[in-house]
Amino acid sequence: MARTGHHPPGCSRDSKSPRHTARDPDIRCTDGTFTRNALTAIGQVLSTDAPYHIGAFASGMQGGKGEGSAGGSKGSSFASWGAVIMPTKLFEATALSVADLPRTANLIALSSNELMIGRKLAYQPDNDALSEGAFWVEYMEAEDDCMVARHVVPYATFAPAIWHAIAADMFEEPADEQDASQIDRLVQRRGIFPHDPAAGPRHVAIFSCELSSLLERDLEPDSSGSNPAQLRIDTLDRLSGHEPDFYADPNAGSRPAWDALSVTMFERSCTTQAGARFEILFDRPDLTTGTSLGHAHASLFELQEALAGTRPSIRETATFRAYINALAEPLLASRPILTAIHNDRTGAFKAVTNFLENHSPGWSDDIPRPRPFSALLPLPHDWNGQVHITGLVQSDYARKPAETLGVAPELFGLYAGRSDGSTVWIGAAPCEADAHALAAQLN
Repeated sequence: MARTGHHPPGCSRDSKSPRHTARDPDIRCTDGTFTRNALTAIGQVLSTDAPYHIGAFASGMQGGKGEGSAGGSKGSSFASWGAVIMPTKLFEATALSVADLPRTANLIALSSNELMIGRKLAYQPDNDALSEGAFWVEYMEAEDDCMVARHVVPYATFAPAIWHAIAADMFEEPADEQDASQIDRLVQRRGIFPHDPAAGPRHVAIFSCELSSLLERDLEPDSSGSNPAQLRIDTLDRLSGHEPDFYADPNAGSRPAWDALSVTMFERSCTTQAGARFEILFDRPDLTTGTSLGHAHASLFELQEALAGTRPSIRETATFRAYINALAEPLLASRPILTAIHNDRTGAFKAVTNFLENHSPGWSDDIPRPRPFSALLPLPHDWNGQVHITGLVQSDYARKPAETLGVAPELFGLYAGRSDGSTVWIGAAPCEADAHALAAQLN
């Protein structure tokens, strides 16, 4: 279902449409075990800690079906690219200890389209303020909206299963109610937290091509390639479609520039089940979107593209050096990001690695060496020593326990237990014996 509407040339909404493609399998059986796409190494490094998750959800995690689960046809192809680009279970790098970090996000920022995915899954004509006709009118209007995560959505709005479906669509992977990391990543990227004016600008999560369009609307007509705004526009344009969320200060763009992204930008355009309109972030200066680690993660992708894709003549300018130095600051303050860069086996961040060697010599001296390659993702920092093996059926849309569907398993998923009782996906094997062999390697 392609999205249309207000977006700059070259920014295709098709690339963000729900389940827009069926991906080829990117894990394969090698010597009896499954290995993931090579870029999973990035996710393995970045998935070591995860204080951000929905606490109320953890106790009901194991094997619950929930209402409103996303369905899908049977199939065994794995759509894990999104999990690679948006790595699992990140934790915020601050001076606080893990115990001091907030464990919940009661509010989530969603775009109109993402919000209506949840509303569609939860919609029941008998107890919804909108008739079926009115609901579908609102749903189609949301399809024409921008990709700015402007709606303030209370977590209690949807059942956990629906949040998994929203997160899975966002990360382009199957929904999995046993994998708490899907909620962790959603909160890391879209959680809404109180804003401290002294801590810096407010943030609104925004897709890269929309941010590029916003900046371009306010660009001076005679801006050259050495203009700071033009440098960023060019980098964001090259990134479009392969990046995490970026974040914009609502005051960074003019009102006409914001209006150009969507005619409903400043309107409360989606209704709750009771018929009330959701708040929008532009009306809440006390709230800001995403964690500091989410912001640093976006800076990592932007810095890599700026270093690798900018013309040599521009890279020699003082303006470009100031631009990349500013992008490097949140990276250097984030140990999990630095660990990911240091332990990257794919070369995805080679330009950033070379830059940091010159910019901050010794930046990786105290980072442990990466472990030998494993078919499994790293264990969570609060692993309770347990590994749960579940026979699964998987489609492009969801991973579900085969037992609950009354069918034979297509694969066997491994889930690491956490101290709060939740579990996270760490990999799969084609048969139960191989799954137990992989689990044995962890002890």
